[in-house]
Amino acid sequence: MQLVHIQAPRHFDAEIAINKYRGPALDAPTTEIDDTWHEIGLGASGIRLAEGYLRILNKPDMTGRPLHRIPEEFGGGYLGLLEIFHLLHCLDSLRQATFYNWDSTLTLRPDHCIDAVRFSLMCTSDVTPITFFDSESLPGRQLPLPNFSSLHTCRNLDQILEWNMNNPNQVLWEETGNASTFKPNVKTGPGHQNKVA
Repeated sequence: MQLVHIQAPRHFDAEIAINKYRGPALDAPTTEIDDTWHEIGLGASGIRLAEGYLRILNKPDMTGRPLHRIPEEFGGGYLGLLEIFHLLHCLDSLRQATFYNWDSTLTLRPDHCIDAVRFSLMCTSDVTPITFFDSESLPGRQLPLPNFSSLHTCRNLDQILEWNMNNPNQVLWEETGNASTFKPNVKTGPGHQNKVA
């Protein structure tokens, strides 16, 4: 079975949309929303990695810190987790942290941003396996410790930034306003609202 399938392009409403990952603005998250986030993060199962696959990942057993082996009675191999689930878990932790701030302007802005990043992470779904250090080599630790170091084939962000700043279609933000309504003394404040300076 092929792991990665490219979906047909689909529209994502990046405005103030309510979906299964976010409720109405300013509302505290519900148990259902928290459970849905858990399902796409640490609620995902680990994966079994064969020793040969570790060589492909450039993840040999490290001296003094062996990778976590799955017991033979459970099929053997090494414990792995796809990077996408780690990233979504991290984003979920940030999402949860924003609900301590009940300022309406600031709560609305991170909620939108977190949902946009969540969608992008799910759309690109980094499937790089994460390996785990064996807990027996780590005093006081009961569970395997994630080894987040990994090889990635990435887009070159420096080249993207260079292209973005120097392509023939580049537009400065100051150039995007309607000439009849543009007011140079209006600054963008938190939450993307305009406020008079």
